[in-house]
Amino acid sequence: MATPEEARRTLNEIENRQRRTAAAAVTSRWWWIGGGAFLAAYGALLGFVPAFGRSWGTTVTWVLVLAAVLWSSRWGSALLGRQVSPRPVLSRRVRIIAVVVGVIVLVALQVVLMHVRVPHLAAWFGIAGGLVLAIAGPWWQGHVLDRTARL
Repeated sequence: MATPEEARRTLNEIENRQRRTAAAAVTSRWWWIGGGAFLAAYGALLGFVPAFGRSWGTTVTWVLVLAAVLWSSRWGSALLGRQVSPRPVLSRRVRIIAVVVGVIVLVALQVVLMHVRVPHLAAWFGIAGGLVLAIAGPWWQGHVLDRTARL
């Protein structure tokens, strides 16, 4: 049987390993800032130069979707040579419900925005989304990784 001191040391070692695992999977703050700046610039470009959206908008969107899938999936991270993040501890049912709710919210938002006429709406959304990504992205990623590592 382990003494209380040995048990405490073992628990401290486990906690340190969990913190190191979470810290190793964190993306550099500069990637978040660069992504936010790109999103803000892209939104402003779509809002103020609509011809760009008609000619290059779909291509840029698909490249960004592909990059997001590569960056956030386990096989994509391995392909890019990144360290693999801890797998979220969510049940399959919870993940499916989250995806369905997310899609419903996005479709409803799209339908509402199709009927609202706001000048330069893409620019406003791009700038707001870019600021949120640059400012809150690193905090959110650290929070999620730390929580996942502790579970």
